[in-house]
Amino acid sequence: MNLIDKVAIVTGAGRGIGKAIAISLALEGANVIVNDIDIQTAKKVAKEIKSLDQQALAIQVDVSIAWGATTLTFILYDANSLANDFARQVMPALEAP
Repeated sequence: MNLIDKVAIVTGAGRGIGKAIAISLALEGANVIVNDIDIQTAKKVAKEIKSLDQQALAIQVDVSIAWGATTLTFILYDANSLANDFARQVMPALEAP
């Protein structure tokens, strides 16, 4: 599977199956938005993905409630609409201190 220049959003990516999926997608070349209810675990997974020379962004969105799912939908729409620019420009800007 070739996912170079693609952006993936993985929910529940802080541990278990979600983490394994996020890392697998990164190994296939995807830049990954790591979503988890626990931002600290999401940050750890994002750091691990970055060590694989892929872009990663940790976010905390609760998809069990309507506004959280809607927010994630907008993030996904924007990421898919602007995947190349997002990976090269937007993700590093979001991570700036």
